[in-house]
Amino acid sequence: MKEEFFWPPRNSEFTKWLANFIKFVTSYASVIRLKQDDIDWLNSIYKAVAYAEDAAVGYKKAWLDFVATRNTIIDGDAQNAALAEVPWPKLKDLGEVPAMVAPNAMTRISGYVQTVANCLSLTRDQLKEAGVTSRPRTKPNPAQGKPSIKVTVVNGQAVINCPLNGFKGYAVFAKDNDGEVTRIGNSTARKYVDARPLPANVNTQQRTYFVQYIWNENELVGEFSNSVTVAVMRYV
Repeated sequence: MKEEFFWPPRNSEFTKWLANFIKFVTSYASVIRLKQDDIDWLNSIYKAVAYAEDAAVGYKKAWLDFVATRNTIIDGDAQNAALAEVPWPKLKDLGEVPAMVAPNAMTRISGYVQTVANCLSLTRDQLKEAGVTSRPRTKPNPAQGKPSIKVTVVNGQAVINCPLNGFKGYAVFAKDNDGEVTRIGNSTARKYVDARPLPANVNTQQRTYFVQYIWNENELVGEFSNSVTVAVMRYV
């Protein structure tokens, strides 16, 4: 399966993402209108990042080997004189140390990403190949999708407060005095105000509210929330 890249990359994926991005812009330099100096600069950043990553991996392996050797010698004797003789493992030769990365490097890389993203000559598949597309949102586990709501009355109207917890929004349901349940609206914000007017000649009405999370356009997922009953009133 071909590896996919997205912007902005996770820290652990940055080196691979940058290598892929450089390969793309090198191939499409004339289309994107990047100069050789731009590509050379990107390659210098990649060299520094790859060096730092190799060094970090090398030092980590050396430390783990060092600790493992010492632990083998200790074997219940923390005062073993041989501990002092354990040599530090030889580190891999990483070659010439690259130049220091400028503090504004990520800002400049972001600019190149924006240039690629705004290039009208590139197709959507090519943008995906370049790794400048956003990482797809992961659908939350419906089993964890039981909302918890609080309802207050402000100026006579019910205000539903529901954390989104990674979902796009939630659908609001209400049961009035007649016992009929109605889906009264959707909300992509934490708070939803039930602005429905009271029936004629009614000054106070008991209303029960509960919600269910929404994923994508209008797909309901997970369980219903707890239900809360409040008295709404005609506000003068």
